[in-house]
Amino acid sequence: MSGNGARSIPNRAGRPASILAALGVLLVPMSALCQTPAVARVVPAFGSYAGNNIVIISGSGFAAGASVTFGGLPATSVTVVNANSLTAKPPAHAVGAVTVSVTNPNAKVGSLASGYKYLMASGTFSINYIPITVPDVAVTNVTAGPDGNLWFLTNGGESPGPDGLGKMTTSGTFTAYPLTDPGLLRDIAPGPDGNVWYVRKNPDKIGRVTPSGVTTEFAVGSGKALEGISPGPDGAVWVAESFVNLVGRITTTGTFNEFVVNNEATGITLGPDVNHWLAGCYSSSPT
Repeated sequence: MSGNGARSIPNRAGRPASILAALGVLLVPMSALCQTPAVARVVPAFGSYAGNNIVIISGSGFAAGASVTFGGLPATSVTVVNANSLTAKPPAHAVGAVTVSVTNPNAKVGSLASGYKYLMASGTFSINYIPITVPDVAVTNVTAGPDGNLWFLTNGGESPGPDGLGKMTTSGTFTAYPLTDPGLLRDIAPGPDGNVWYVRKNPDKIGRVTPSGVTTEFAVGSGKALEGISPGPDGAVWVAESFVNLVGRITTTGTFNEFVVNNEATGITLGPDVNHWLAGCYSSSPT
């Protein structure tokens, strides 16, 4: 056929695809019919027994229309972002670790045993102070890592020692990972790839640290003043740039892009509506 204009592609039964769509028939790519999902991790990997919080599930082979269960109970608000990332709200469940499963429309299932832990506060309120025995280390920011440990930024200009990272088990064993190159540490967050991510400024860099403490840093230009960092529902990591009307997105392999926002943001987090939310000192028009 020659000439311009829209065309309908007949299916094997002779009905145009446009007619099938109009009849409400779900058109699923053939590749999706063969996909077997695999669940690698859940971020965060814990939450209230009441459920209904947003989590990011990373893995592979996720198909449009996939469903999710936590301990055999269906999750709500499931959104397949791409083949490697989806978001969901866990259902209410009894306290304890549960298996997280993703089921594609083709009925193939991928599961992660003990992939999520339901928690409930118990007992009386108390505070337990754990001393840091490493000399010249002042911990500043903290996050729960995907590896089950707590991760810290150390010093951040608050002590004579070099800036660095720290890891602590929930029983109090602390390991320091000094960083010898320049850059003021500002924020830290779990990544969707099983690592912990952080931001530095002067110069502006985004860093990744493995559970064993191996760091990789990505230079992203100058004059940004990176302040906040958050895992994204798309399998990437997002950062706030406080000196400019921009937010940045970096893939887990280091590809960096920026987007204009009307806010000189100092903080960023993933909201319960699966959007990123920013906190800034004031708003100003993009230039």
